[in-house]
Amino acid sequence: MDKKADRFDNIGRIIRDFVKVYLDNPFNFLNEADVQSLLFPIIRDSCQDELVPMIGEHEHSDSYGPVGKIEINPVHREYPREHGKTGQFDIAIINKDKIQPGKNKKNDNFWYQPVDLAIEIKLTGPHLSKLFDDVKKINDYNKDNKLAVPGVVLQFIHPYMWGEEIKEIRCYQGKDGKYDIKAISADEITVDKGKVVGYFIGVTKEDKNNNIGSKRSYFKVTSYSAS
Repeated sequence: MDKKADRFDNIGRIIRDFVKVYLDNPFNFLNEADVQSLLFPIIRDSCQDELVPMIGEHEHSDSYGPVGKIEINPVHREYPREHGKTGQFDIAIINKDKIQPGKNKKNDNFWYQPVDLAIEIKLTGPHLSKLFDDVKKINDYNKDNKLAVPGVVLQFIHPYMWGEEIKEIRCYQGKDGKYDIKAISADEITVDKGKVVGYFIGVTKEDKNNNIGSKRSYFKVTSYSAS
């Protein structure tokens, strides 16, 4: 049994369920922090049985436990934190199979390890530039680190911020080529191994003032493979 595939399937289910909650009433989410703070603990709790063993023997080993070892949950926000690199991901899962020691070789660097999954979250108006910036961010991380980390970019569009018809942005010419945007159902949202996928999520303009959630639209933007 592929535990990693099972994990990705499970996180995909969590995201699908969360998207449905958002679209039931977007006004329960007034800012990006509302979205992140509710989605993060659900994903973190789902990985509680996949603790990552880390070693700390630098100077104050007692801080890491009596034998200089400690197990941590692999799910973190604003991770990794190494300066001068691609930047932090809103939610990331540490890759327990690629743990690297710190520069002094005596302890693991808790704050910068290769990740197994990267998630970016935005709450904006109907503008695709931020979604494509985040897709590129994850792809750049893969390129810089010679990895094929799957990524999910969730751009939640708040009905208060609608300014144009959704049909006007069916297709977007990005820096990395032309992307087709097609309507999908929430149940089609997935975490795809080796790919970085962006989802543009919001209610249609017809629902801006009435019947929130009665007519839902999901738009999926698939980038080039991260492999």
